[in-house]
Amino acid sequence: MHTDFSPPYEEDVCCFAHFERRLNGSDRIFTSMDTSPITSDSIRPLDEHTELYLHHLLSHIATKLYTSLDLYGLIRLDLRMDHAGHLHVLEANPKPDIKSPTEEKTSLVAMGLEQLHITYDELILNQLVNTIDHFQMWRPPLLTHFPV
Repeated sequence: MHTDFSPPYEEDVCCFAHFERRLNGSDRIFTSMDTSPITSDSIRPLDEHTELYLHHLLSHIATKLYTSLDLYGLIRLDLRMDHAGHLHVLEANPKPDIKSPTEEKTSLVAMGLEQLHITYDELILNQLVNTIDHFQMWRPPLLTHFPV
């Protein structure tokens, strides 16, 4: 068991996949994911250069939530911007959709992997390693059958 644990420092948090979800006229905010699959047409990546302030603000909010809530591993934050330009956090999802992308649909996480220069298989391996490390540190009895 690890005894030298310290919570993640802000510089250890990796923020990626800054997207705008485009809703069509019939989509509703809380049901759009259920009725309309995520496609490259329904998502607009934020430009790191022309939307730098928004990009940094999203990363700041994500980092603060991640460290304040003592989260680990991959999470997805859902935020909405009101007409005045204020961001509101709707959800911090510790089990985001990470399905393998296909021609017809994808996941927000899979769409952001290019920014990290990793493959889908590398993401899955990373998730597995992070989860084992977390359980080894905080819930060692769960790993008694799986020596690490």
